[in-house]
Amino acid sequence: MEGLAKKTRFDHLTGTVAFYNSYCEKGEDEQFGANPWYLSWVKQVPFYAIECEVSA
Repeated sequence: MEGLAKKTRFDHLTGTVAFYNSYCEKGEDEQFGANPWYLSWVKQVPFYAIECEVSA
């Protein structure tokens, strides 16, 4: 995850993923109240990122 964070220049990526994974561990999304059924751990490599742009 650290490598992807450096390549994408998303400084908070590692912390954000750790925070989200804590919801998976608890079985409860405390931030958005998502159904626990949809919580899925982010932990298996490889990780990918894509760049998207909005078009009209």
